[in-house]
Amino acid sequence: MFTITDILKSTGASVIGKPAKDDVVFTKASIDSRAIAGCELFVPLRGKHKDGHDYIGIAMENGALGTFVERNVQLPAGFKSLGFVVDDNLRALQLLASHLRHMSKIPVIGITGTNGKTTSKEMTAAVLSKKYKVLKTEGNYNNHIGMPLMLTCLAAHDVSVLEMGASLKRDIATLCDIATPTIGVITNIGAGHLEGFGSIYDVRNTKLEIMDYVDTLIVNGDDAFLMEGVNNKKVERNVQVITYSMKDKGDFNAKLLESFEAENHMRAIISVSDGETQEIELNVLGTFNVYNALSAFIIGYTLGISIGDVAEALSTFRGVGMRMELTNYNGATVIKDLYNANPMSMMAAVRELNRVGRARKIAILGDMLELGDFSKEEHSKLGFLAYETGVDVFVAVGDLMENAAIEFSKVTALRGNRRDVFRAANAVEASIIFKDIVKKGDTVLIKGSRGLKMERILE
Repeated sequence: MFTITDILKSTGASVIGKPAKDDVVFTKASIDSRAIAGCELFVPLRGKHKDGHDYIGIAMENGALGTFVERNVQLPAGFKSLGFVVDDNLRALQLLASHLRHMSKIPVIGITGTNGKTTSKEMTAAVLSKKYKVLKTEGNYNNHIGMPLMLTCLAAHDVSVLEMGASLKRDIATLCDIATPTIGVITNIGAGHLEGFGSIYDVRNTKLEIMDYVDTLIVNGDDAFLMEGVNNKKVERNVQVITYSMKDKGDFNAKLLESFEAENHMRAIISVSDGETQEIELNVLGTFNVYNALSAFIIGYTLGISIGDVAEALSTFRGVGMRMELTNYNGATVIKDLYNANPMSMMAAVRELNRVGRARKIAILGDMLELGDFSKEEHSKLGFLAYETGVDVFVAVGDLMENAAIEFSKVTALRGNRRDVFRAANAVEASIIFKDIVKKGDTVLIKGSRGLKMERILE
């Protein structure tokens, strides 16, 4: 919630119109005129094909109490609400969000990294909800537009858990300038969005920008490339670094005790730096989710939640949609990991297929997008890994994944083992192949970038 005074103080806006009452309180800001639920501030943004200013009238009809408007724009005829005139609507939203964050003294956790951000965020929110009222990033609101929108909801919360995405250099610094996180998490560093970053070193440097803002940094101690960057980065402030590990080399360590893939169930034991231990149950698939649970565990522990309550919260967590979901198809076990794909997440999913597969293992993999000049190399590496981890049937979906299929076939020919390779131009073609080859008892992984809409394979 925020007031007219908050808007004026943070943005320097001039006002058109008069409020219906003196104590106007906005519940949040919104960029979608269709979703306005009343008592909100409309923020009309300019896109490639549409200008949000054209929808101010609809936003007002739906109950918006006011709107930002840029100086060169004329408000619609008959406009009777509040207009806040600014130079740039997006910048005004960011300034308002930054103001509201600095008005609040609550802990803000910023979670970044190449993979695992969303699951770590959801696990952390579940843990902190044991004691606090938590504001967490919703949906894909993890960028320079979405995160400020989330922060306009900050009032009346005790802690905030924000996912911070990045596809270009300085993206994390931009988000941290707005949110000023007190605790940071870096899950890992991998070859994601290389088309925008240029190199994996720039990926790491961008993620490490969070160190310039936080008091405490929680990092995956098993990621040697990440830890090299953490240790080499010069930071002017005193930052406490807490590491977690599944190789017994962190401040917090976890060991996988049992795994029951058919039920999406794992048991692990976490040891704390002071020698205390706690067994946890996770109802999600993927050993990499133990890492995500470790980061959530540390944040809960750091913010005063008992380890028993932390363990209970983690045991009730049921995963995030479109990520490592198990389903059954005519007697075959299907792992649906459909949200997105980059080399690190793809390789982790293929390794998980190898770990949980009990009979024939089928990998249906779609193009990994936004890799730029690294695309051919990374897809070829994936094809080699698919063979090495024991994939029996490889279905390559899309033009880029053809490079993986070529590598898979090449290694198959060299090693002299019988492995099947199929190629599909898109998910619709892959669906026909899948339904033709799948048998009872198979374990099938379906994964690819969102642009390929791999969920259509199961339709």
